[in-house]
Amino acid sequence: KDGEYRAAAQGGKFYMEINPKNITLYAFYDLDLNNPDVYVETYAQKVAGPNTNNLSVMCRGTDEGWYEFSMTSGGYWYIWRYRDGKYLQLARGATRVIHMQGEPNKIAASCIGSTLTFYVNGSQIGSATDRTFAGGGQVGVSVFAEFTGLGVEFEYFKAVVP
Repeated sequence: KDGEYRAAAQGGKFYMEINPKNITLYAFYDLDLNNPDVYVETYAQKVAGPNTNNLSVMCRGTDEGWYEFSMTSGGYWYIWRYRDGKYLQLARGATRVIHMQGEPNKIAASCIGSTLTFYVNGSQIGSATDRTFAGGGQVGVSVFAEFTGLGVEFEYFKAVVP
């Protein structure tokens, strides 16, 4: 519905807003990578709404699925495989390197061979091994709003083939 979701590039930043609760908004970049290995990075900050949220980067995205690296505003992290409409948790944990309460975070992930590695604010926080998606595919970001009125600003997004 109009006004429930908004995604726009403004002033060199990408802004995503979600008004309903318990919703995830995805932004896949039209960057089909032929090389299966990729490093993705963004700098994200909650600029409106509740502190309870998840911010993610994705790699190897296709119509079949993708890998998703999520950090929560509560200091937790997850590595997921999304396939056939379902999420499978590959790894999880907690860390003190996640800036909470709306401060900006540098979120990055590498998908190299079957190794999936998650980084936040320059620190490696977790990894997993999975062979499901071996191809290149698309990269992207997502936000999950547990409560209404979440707005997140992405200062930049980059994808590098190592």
